[in-house]
Amino acid sequence: MTPLAIAAIFLLQVPPAVSAKELAATKQAAYLAQTASAALNHDLGLLQRLDTPFPSATSFRETTAGELMKIIRATTKSAIELDTRVVGDSGGWELKTVSCEPTTVRQALDALVRAISPEYERFVVDVAAGMLVITDAAGQRTLKCQAQYPLAQMLPRLGAQDGAQDGAQDGAQDGGHDEMGSTIELARTELENFIMLTQHDDWNAMGGDLARIDWTGSVATVEATPAMHFDIRKRLAQLEESLPSLNLQWAVRVVEFTAATKPSEIDAAVASQQALDALVASGGAKVLAASTILTPAGEVAQARIVEDNLESVMRIEPISTKSGRSFVVRTTVKPAGAVDAAAATSEISLRAIPGVRAAATLQIGGRRLLVDCIGLSEGARKLMQREK
Repeated sequence: MTPLAIAAIFLLQVPPAVSAKELAATKQAAYLAQTASAALNHDLGLLQRLDTPFPSATSFRETTAGELMKIIRATTKSAIELDTRVVGDSGGWELKTVSCEPTTVRQALDALVRAISPEYERFVVDVAAGMLVITDAAGQRTLKCQAQYPLAQMLPRLGAQDGAQDGAQDGAQDGGHDEMGSTIELARTELENFIMLTQHDDWNAMGGDLARIDWTGSVATVEATPAMHFDIRKRLAQLEESLPSLNLQWAVRVVEFTAATKPSEIDAAVASQQALDALVASGGAKVLAASTILTPAGEVAQARIVEDNLESVMRIEPISTKSGRSFVVRTTVKPAGAVDAAAATSEISLRAIPGVRAAATLQIGGRRLLVDCIGLSEGARKLMQREK
């Protein structure tokens, strides 16, 4: 179906002259370089070596732990020390046997620790005094160091809009409400929750004592162990690559139900995009208007569609409240060409992170309609979602 008229805000970007895979790798490398700390470079390099694949298919069968450790040290070209808490006081760990088929050095090291320690889950690989060490939380407490993460480029892409500064200036004139400050604070909270997915219970905010985070403007100062910094930077690089640009993309539909459509089917369509699609496919509903809207984050997006004697105007506005950041989708429907005709209006809210769908019903002239809206940045939503 082709709408008769569409007016929307579009901001187009020229595609890069490189493959998507190459672009993603470049973006991740640039982000890691931006957040690199000279004091941590060597330590992070050691940890990176653990993810080096073995040059060929590797299989160890009844290999002694001592021999496997020699192979791991030779592959990483670095020393690896075992904390006494791992091997215990009795010694003899080198003679225990290990069987595994690792693809990376880290997997081989994990199999080694599993074989020599009955409580292997307690232990992690970290860096102490410039060498890799396998230790527990007690040992990690002595390894903490600080690093700064400049996140000014990422915060706006989580919803802290550049345009909020104007709102802050307006707020200063009507009682001093700092909209920009509250919006940035919400984005920082989202980033904190995402960062703390790395060893969640070890963060100060969660009752742990291995890591903490403090903010100075858009710069996050994180105190953590080298291994935790390594995981944080990998996650932030992944998020940086996955987040949408400062442009947001929305798919909006106006659907009309038939006279035979049951109330239960309408309720299901409001609750689930899959149920709505199934109803459209079965003939229980008809798509009257559909539009994809691209708009800069922080700006109002609007589309006008005329179809089947109805005029639909869809307006998406970013808002910030004490409870969180979101988008309000306002849809007004009226008979096409009728200036003074009565109109039906729906208002639905979407979460600030795109990828969450919302829908609402409305009626006009005996016709039952549904407005369906969803952001199209699915990758960012999955990354920000807390794992159970």
